[in-house]
Amino acid sequence: MRRSLAAILFSPLLLVPMTLLGPNAVGAENDEEVVKVCYLNWGKQGGKHLPEQGFIPDLLSTVLREAGYKPVIDIIPWLRCLEMVKRSKYDFVGSYWIGGEGDKWFDYFLPTTVDRINFITTKDAGLTSGRFEDLYGKRVGFLKGAGGLKDFRDRIDKYVAIEASNDHALIKMLDHRRIDAVLSNSPHITSLAETSFPDLVDDLVVLQPPVQTNIASPAIAVGNPRRKEMKERYNRAYKKLVAGGMYPRLMKKHDIRVDYEMTDEDKKVFMNAQR
Repeated sequence: MRRSLAAILFSPLLLVPMTLLGPNAVGAENDEEVVKVCYLNWGKQGGKHLPEQGFIPDLLSTVLREAGYKPVIDIIPWLRCLEMVKRSKYDFVGSYWIGGEGDKWFDYFLPTTVDRINFITTKDAGLTSGRFEDLYGKRVGFLKGAGGLKDFRDRIDKYVAIEASNDHALIKMLDHRRIDAVLSNSPHITSLAETSFPDLVDDLVVLQPPVQTNIASPAIAVGNPRRKEMKERYNRAYKKLVAGGMYPRLMKKHDIRVDYEMTDEDKKVFMNAQR
């Protein structure tokens, strides 16, 4: 005998709570597998209006999906991002320079990029060397909360040091000659200038040599209860994808060039920062 539609819909078997059907049931969600990441506007590396929100969010999403997670990545103000990760409102900062003030708060996954840090100035500033001592007494702008600037901070009283909450503000100050130089990742500053300050680009000078190399890694709060498990799964997936050519593919997609391979000295710095 054929059963009525109502009888089928209200069958006791179909009224079993979803929680009893297991995590693979239609409509069921496993919140433990969602990973929330925050990042900042950072040239081609990060931005709400960029394809896939930029190179770093695309890289992170690729690795997290390979690791079996569902990534949720938000572009938010930098200092808010750091604070929200400390409070475990986000699982980790998308990429953070090792060796900064955050080392006491964070543990680090395998690096996203290995960045060379330079002083960036203008032609009319009359600066020819990028060594720390050659800019003593100069007005130097840097990003508030930025990691990886320990050597600069150790001698910060030698400069007229000016913090800014974002890189757009730093370039604007340089354009208006309110500072003599910006201390940052030079490809990023140049890329941002090309977009926001095109008339300034030809006047920019990247002083040599680089003052230091910064290893940028996803940074997770030490107190995050998922830290060890997430770090192990992320790093395993990252190694597999790097071996499969992830970086050349993503660099071509986003029209960007980044360094990502660590030297032996870089590896020592990275290992010393592990928790």
